[in-house]
This record gives sequence, C-alpha cells and structure tokens, in this order.
Amino acid sequence: MHIKKLFVLSALTLMASQANAQAQTEEGACEFVPHWYLQLQAGANETLGEAKFFDLVSPSVQAAIGYQFNPYIGVRVKANGWQAKGGWVNPEQTYKFNQVGLQADVRLDLTNLIGGYKPCRKVSVGIFAGGGGNMAWGNDEAQALSTHNYNLPYLWDGTKLRAVGNAGLDVNVNVSKRVSLGLEANAHILNDHFNSKKAGNADWMFNALLGVKVALGKTCKRKAVPVVPVVEAQPVAPARPEVVEEKKPEVVEVKDLKVDIFFDIRSSQVKESEMVKVEELIAYMKTYTDKKVNIKGYADKGTGNAKINMTYSEQRIACIKTLLINAGIDESRISTEALGDTEQPFADNDRNRVCICISK
Repeated sequence: MHIKKLFVLSALTLMASQANAQAQTEEGACEFVPHWYLQLQAGANETLGEAKFFDLVSPSVQAAIGYQFNPYIGVRVKANGWQAKGGWVNPEQTYKFNQVGLQADVRLDLTNLIGGYKPCRKVSVGIFAGGGGNMAWGNDEAQALSTHNYNLPYLWDGTKLRAVGNAGLDVNVNVSKRVSLGLEANAHILNDHFNSKKAGNADWMFNALLGVKVALGKTCKRKAVPVVPVVEAQPVAPARPEVVEEKKPEVVEVKDLKVDIFFDIRSSQVKESEMVKVEELIAYMKTYTDKKVNIKGYADKGTGNAKINMTYSEQRIACIKTLLINAGIDESRISTEALGDTEQPFADNDRNRVCICISK
C-alpha cells in the first residue's frame, strides 16, 4: 500500500513539475534538455537481523539506465544485488546467500526544486522511491544450519522470486555537464521469508553505494538570443542626373561595451536579474566577431579574507566564461583577471561583488 501511494505521489509531482519547469526555463538564459543517462555503482548492503551490524555486511553492485524529464523529475530502471546474509544468535553464526533485484523508481531533485535550475551548480541532492522484484538463491549455508537448529520456520531452498519496495536519497557532485559522481543510500523492504527466519514483520536490507552517472547527450542548451541587424545607410540619389557625385562610404564607429555583473554574498552563480547583461554581452560579441572581452572578477573587502575573496572572484569569472563558451564564443576571445579584494572599484562595499566585462 505504501509503495502504491509513493507511485501516485510521484506521478502527481511529475505532472505539476513539468509545467513549472517550462515556466522556469522560459525566464532563464539556459534551457534544460531532457536526456537519457547510465549509472554504475558499487558498495555494500546490510540485512537487518539478530547478529552484529558488521557481521551482516555483504558486497553489492548496481547498474541503471534512466531518463531525466526536466530539472526536477527523473525515472530509472536498475539491477542490483550480489549477496546477502542472515544471522543466528545461539550459537552465534551467519549464513550467506545470493540475491539480485530488478526495480524501477522515480527521483525528485530537491536542490533544483528549492533553489531553481542552475546549470553551473556543482552539488545536487535528491530522493527516490520505487519497487520491483527480488530473486534469491544459493541458500545452502542456512540449509546446513537447520540440521543443527530446528527454529528456521521460513527456511527455503531453490530459487525464490519476491516483491521488493525501495526508497532512499542521493548526493551527486557534477564533474562536468554530463558526468557526476554520487553517493546513494537506500532501503529495500521484502517479505518475512527473505532471511529464512520468522520475525512477524518485513525483512529489511540497507545499501550504501558509490558510483558515476553519465548523461547520454546534452543536458542544457543556450536559448536563442535575437541579434538586431546593423542597418547600413542607403546611398542618396543625386538631385541632378547629369551631375554624378562620388559618395564616400559612411564609417560607423562601433563603441566598446562595458557591463557590470553583480553577485550575491558568498555566491558565484549569476542571478536571474543579471542574466540580461550576460545576454547583451553575448549578442554584442556575436555581432562584432573581431571584438574580444576581458573579465575582471572582484570580491568585497568587508567580508571574508584575502584568500577566500580571491577564490570567489575566480569562481565568478569561471561561471561567466562558461556561459559565453556555451553560447558559442570562442575561448581565444576571452581573457580574465581575478583581483579578489585587492581592488575595490565601487565605493559601496556590496557592489564590489562584481565581474566587470569590457569588450573592445
């Protein structure tokens, strides 16, 4: 019943968040791209039982393929397992058996749901829930134990297929746009026969897994920025046909562009309100392809220290540079200079959390 409720809740969340994701990306500069991904993980599991915790730890691996519908909701199908253990109290001993599961689950990205979708974000936290089937076999050690102790009423042999539900949370660190490293903790709930012992309640298995996730395609793209065409002056027809005057071409002087992009305290992410300035810079450099841009990054002297402020100025430069390159601006046209709090271009302390971009 709990698993059914989780699926219904996930379906409702999916429908609501799809509409919300479309509204969010229409306002932002970068647009999320739905994509498939592969995930490989390895770690250990622990079966809840009457033995010491580490006595019931077994190796575990997991492989999954998933699809991310939007920044908030994704689904995956996964195969996991290897081994599991049961424990006997007196005499104190354990017995192991083989097990593997095939499940599907729905994942909700809490970081994007709460903080909004940001392609430069390094860490994301999510929760997931789902269910499927579990196959167990190789219960020979429990069979041998039963010849010495008669109290294994749920002892099984051969191959058993049982339903399983699972839920958990994960933390992912984005190495690049397509690759992330992650830690996952989950709990599997199975029926009381799983570990051969009668407990009067469901059996539980807990997993801790480390792994890598690779997106099979682009995860975001730059929204198209309209470029206003440069209208050239048309030659004026001579007043007297018999007099032809040679008209010199009009030279239009293109002015340099300077934009100041301000940041929140302790942040290196470009705010939505400042993205219009980044878009203006991108449109300018696409129109005038011979122009280059210099990005100077600063931090306010009123907070932090010299080392921390230098790091913030470098991270702010890196975020703007990434947005320019993703928009198609060649890296050779971009130069940078991180100044930390060694210079304060503005009298107002808070305005010194800034990147000053000059294109000429």
